Amino acid sequence: MRRLLDSVLSDEAVTVLWRTASGRSCVDEAFDADGRTWLEQVAQACRERLAEIDPVCTPYLSPARTDLAETVLREVREATRTEAVEVRGVVRVLEDVVTTVDPDLGFRLLLEILFAYDVPVTDAQRVRYQALAEQLGYSADHLDDQLPRRPE
Repeated sequence: MRRLLDSVLSDEAVTVLWRTASGRSCVDEAFDADGRTWLEQVAQACRERLAEIDPVCTPYLSPARTDLAETVLREVREATRTEAVEVRGVVRVLEDVVTTVDPDLGFRLLLEILFAYDVPVTDAQRVRYQALAEQLGYSADHLDDQLPRRPE
């Protein structure tokens, strides 16, 4: 979250990304917050809660894993082939996340967006996603049956 907040991405890009990842790609009158403002509010709530439960804890932001950027970019660009217009509409922003913020975050957001719009993936994609998730240190069950299957 901190990387996205501190990134060079425009406020509009962060808002589009937030709305798409949360399944609210259209403006929702009940929730029409700027993405960066909303993320800052969430970050503040997390800092306050952490201070309550562990006042001496100092959060550490590890360096971004850039070694897998090209692999993540390939998977993000593959998403342009989906029928879900919401996914195709956010691919450019996801590419920017991968190249300027953090490839791991870009991959996590890609997965979240595919989940949000129930986008089916082929078995070949699923195998690639699982291999990439493993390289990024995700738990073994991170992808288990969360993405619907599409016949190849």
